[in-house]
Amino acid sequence: MQDRKDYPRPQLMRSAWQNLNGEWDFAFDEENRGVRENWQNGIPKQKKIQVPFSYETKASGIGDPAQHEVVWYQRNFSFAKKEGKRSLLHFEGADFLTEVWVNGKAAGKHTGAYSRCSFDVTALLQEGENSLVVRCQDSMSVEIPRGKQRWMRENYACWYVQTTGIWKTVWMEEVPEIYIGEVKLTPEIASGELQIEAKIVDEGSDEREEKPRELLLLSEAFFDGKKIGSVETAIHLGRASQRLSVLREDLFEWGLHLWTPESPALYDLKLTLMEQTSDEKAPWTKCCPTSGCGKSASITETSCSTTCPSTKG
Repeated sequence: MQDRKDYPRPQLMRSAWQNLNGEWDFAFDEENRGVRENWQNGIPKQKKIQVPFSYETKASGIGDPAQHEVVWYQRNFSFAKKEGKRSLLHFEGADFLTEVWVNGKAAGKHTGAYSRCSFDVTALLQEGENSLVVRCQDSMSVEIPRGKQRWMRENYACWYVQTTGIWKTVWMEEVPEIYIGEVKLTPEIASGELQIEAKIVDEGSDEREEKPRELLLLSEAFFDGKKIGSVETAIHLGRASQRLSVLREDLFEWGLHLWTPESPALYDLKLTLMEQTSDEKAPWTKCCPTSGCGKSASITETSCSTTCPSTKG
């Protein structure tokens, strides 16, 4: 696993991931001819850019404040296929219309600038070297969300140089065919509980199966490395809702460690998705298919942090 401090999604952390930031090939497409000329198979080698900095910034290595509506990126990366695993490609931020190709094949599109977009690129990847090409299109239109980015050629009052293209981390992660896709955490101070709502993504089930998979979500809370509590709940229709008690009067003066600026410590939360097996001695397993436990088992583990905020004003 790469350094935890660089992980781009700290509230849903997994161990198998790859940071794709760094030097990419880059090209301006002033006449918007890239798609017609199949740049998705390889862009002209005009410039180099440091992702995730937009070309307008000095940190990108380009530092051109002029507006260019269409820009292209390309980089290669290595990939090793693993049975029972899927590969997700994430863009934490790209402004505004983003199109993605892997090995010349379309992975998907996204419209927006501030939200993450993700693509399942498992079927597009090949063993060894792979090509990733990204096209971003932005404009000076006042009809799209732009914050304080200028809509004119020059800075005006508090409106500053626009941001075009990739401006946040690009990364890939490896997940099982069944994995935890979303988690919502709601601390409830009065009861000393954490409300957990999870959404499960299942890319491995066969609709023709007579008996659906039986899944269980195990949630465990830790503080300063010590286990505080746990709860397990069956998955129903791809979702789980549970209440995890973190009340420990034997450890904390008021049963909880409330977050304050003076003591900004967090609870750690580990979520484990398990599948029922036919083994009576071990009816639930959390072993990956690649760990020698067979294809009947599947797991995804993820970690996140939560806080019990102080009730002080």
